[in-house]
Amino acid sequence: MKKLLFVLLFIPILVNSQEIKIEFDEFEKSTTVTSEFFKNGKFDLKQSAGKNRFFSLNALYYKPKNKEGYFFIDILLVSEASKITCLSEYKGKITFLLENDTTLECLQISRTDCDSGLIGARYIAAPSMKVVSYAFTSSHFLLLSHLSIKKIRIATTDGNIDIEIDEDYKEYLKNCFKKVHDKGEELKQ
Repeated sequence: MKKLLFVLLFIPILVNSQEIKIEFDEFEKSTTVTSEFFKNGKFDLKQSAGKNRFFSLNALYYKPKNKEGYFFIDILLVSEASKITCLSEYKGKITFLLENDTTLECLQISRTDCDSGLIGARYIAAPSMKVVSYAFTSSHFLLLSHLSIKKIRIATTDGNIDIEIDEDYKEYLKNCFKKVHDKGEELKQ
């Protein structure tokens, strides 16, 4: 039950509607923009962007008060039930293989998550904390909004997990990155 609640709060899943959600935090004076993935207005765990295993991805922009903000990617996947898999803070990364055969790397910034089942993490759209800036994370999102993702490699404590993106979701994911990027550009002003 705890994992299901985590899923519902962490990253909604896809198909029919493709909208962005904008939240303003009155205490922090910050704004968060996320892509929303629902089927008929409801969370649907049966839908997956991955061909070979359950996988979901959520594009996100976070803008603190008086700063430009940054772009992030949340992922959710099912690990093998027979062993514990961990996604490790500042050690974990995801690498996108794009349609033009270039790669794009993102660093895990969420705390370590270990489980034998449903696991998830947040990644900043940059390969290391040394290069993090609005311009850098924005350029990563621009690439992801113009080029389809063929595969994603997720670094875990058990080695890499490679996920091929289902053909039906490639354009959908590009549009998610585009919508969040465009709204981030608008809010940056």
